[in-house]
Amino acid sequence: MRIERRFVKTAAQKEHPHPLDPSGQSLMELAMVLPLMLLVVFGITEFGRAYYQYNTLSKAIRDGGRYMSSHTYSAINISNAQKLVVYGQTAGGGTPVLPGLTTAMISVTPSGGTGPYDEINPPQSVVVGVNSYPFDSIVPGVVKLNITFSPQVMFRYVGPNAKL
Repeated sequence: MRIERRFVKTAAQKEHPHPLDPSGQSLMELAMVLPLMLLVVFGITEFGRAYYQYNTLSKAIRDGGRYMSSHTYSAINISNAQKLVVYGQTAGGGTPVLPGLTTAMISVTPSGGTGPYDEINPPQSVVVGVNSYPFDSIVPGVVKLNITFSPQVMFRYVGPNAKL
């Protein structure tokens, strides 16, 4: 024969729970851990966005450098390379590959050989870079990040009249 015991709380027990009663413990743990978890998730998201923007900027710079290394060294092609970096096309216009990126931020610097450089006297190599592209946080009012990207790439000039 099996005896069942039922515990019936008295009115006094209902009003004053036992000090070791676990009710509400999970809510308190969540309240303590949630801010830390949100901070970690926000940090991972911001790092991912920064990595994406830097990678996009690096690829665009590489395209501009490749363009300048194989085309005639002239002011028109320098402008075309800047447009290629910013808009992804030499015609220019449209939406920039990254928000806030302008052709004024793109530098094309010749190196090697003797200047002045022009179509007849091209440089030995060309450096294409970005001058301080700012990374903006998703929530700029809450987290102030002062991060700027300045990638650059050097390509040997192999275009017309190249001195190999």
